[in-house]
Amino acid sequence: MDVEYCWLLTAIFHDIGRPHEGAACMLEAELEDDDIAISVVGKNTRWIRDNYNNARRILASLGAFVASGPSAGDAWDVGAVPDATDNALATEWTMLYDEMSSHAVISAFNMLASIVDQASAVDERKNRPFVVTHATPAALAILLHDWRIWNAAKKWRLFPVDSGVIPMAALLIFIDTWDDFKRKGQMSPITVESFVVSETGVRVTVRWLKAGEYEIEKIKYSAFKRALKNKMFDMSIAVKVPSA
Repeated sequence: MDVEYCWLLTAIFHDIGRPHEGAACMLEAELEDDDIAISVVGKNTRWIRDNYNNARRILASLGAFVASGPSAGDAWDVGAVPDATDNALATEWTMLYDEMSSHAVISAFNMLASIVDQASAVDERKNRPFVVTHATPAALAILLHDWRIWNAAKKWRLFPVDSGVIPMAALLIFIDTWDDFKRKGQMSPITVESFVVSETGVRVTVRWLKAGEYEIEKIKYSAFKRALKNKMFDMSIAVKVPSA
């Protein structure tokens, strides 16, 4: 397995579902009509397509395997034998996708389904293990990275995220929590004051330039403190806020 390539997929594609998640708000803002409510939902036809159906089966299988608390040496069956847990996860994730309510879920499925589609070509047989070794772990990391889904993930037994089993998810969660730098244009709401890597782990210090903007986002910092277990190294975030 090429760890760097798996991380590349995780990092690049983790937010590709944001346009779907925000489509209704974007259309309402464009129309500027308070008397119109817009609802954007996914159609069932998506899941009839082989690439999305197979992506759902494989990803739900990995999610169920991770939720089972695997020990070292336990093998994942790559979705060959779906069980009740696999099916329950597939059902819930389908609902979240179709509601367009989680960009993390949308991003995970869109990325994985695209790679599954490419790998299904006859001349790609030799490259299909890539879907298992790289794309599927990256997709699960993407699905779990947003703090807004963590309450649901508790029910799936995927939260706190087990850093020892899905380290890509742990790393993405850590970075995504504090990476507000220039996220919404050139005027950044934060500065990164320090990023220190030591023998014990990583510590980043960020400063929010406006206390009001920090108040909107501080819930994610609080959630991060409970997000990871079995960390292989420390990942900590210090936040500085202007005094009133």
